[in-house]
Amino acid sequence: MIAQLKHDYNIQQYTASSGDLTVTFPYDAAITFSVDGGDPITIPQEAYADLNKLADAIQKALNSNNLAVNVRTEGRQLVFYSTSASFTVAGTIGTFTFNATAQDPIGKMVNKATTDDFWRSVCAQVGVMSQESLRMVKNQDTLLNELENKRQSVSGVSLDEEMTNMIKFQHAYNAASRFITTIDEAIEVIVNRMGLVGR
Repeated sequence: MIAQLKHDYNIQQYTASSGDLTVTFPYDAAITFSVDGGDPITIPQEAYADLNKLADAIQKALNSNNLAVNVRTEGRQLVFYSTSASFTVAGTIGTFTFNATAQDPIGKMVNKATTDDFWRSVCAQVGVMSQESLRMVKNQDTLLNELENKRQSVSGVSLDEEMTNMIKFQHAYNAASRFITTIDEAIEVIVNRMGLVGR
């Protein structure tokens, strides 16, 4: 990854910016432009949802014509960039005309930031992502504990309820026991004492 970062961020880029595109999207327009005074490149009329879609269409045309120039958006501007120290882009988007000439890169800067600023930014992003991950873990733990408490409340044993049931069943057993004892005594009287009368 470090090699990739070195490759991406240690290249001096020369940029050329258009003026602000004060258009309302979706914007239905044809695009015509040329690079370094070459043959004009025309992109058919299309309803572009936003400035990024418009920039994507221009980038596709640049790639298909094998031009070593790229485009990105910054605010309402189209920014053309290349490793070439001198290039120009001129064109029209609907009724909007733009001319952009490469500017010198800022000295000892990497993508408009010092190397120290870049690494500070990377560290800050890693810190924010780490903090976000820890927060998500904490939230998931809280949810898991809540679900466990609900499960326990549904399937768990209540000691008060069990004690109440035990007392109830004990009284029922005692009552049944007395009933059986009474019947046993009655049968004993009938068998043993009533039989003496007939002798």
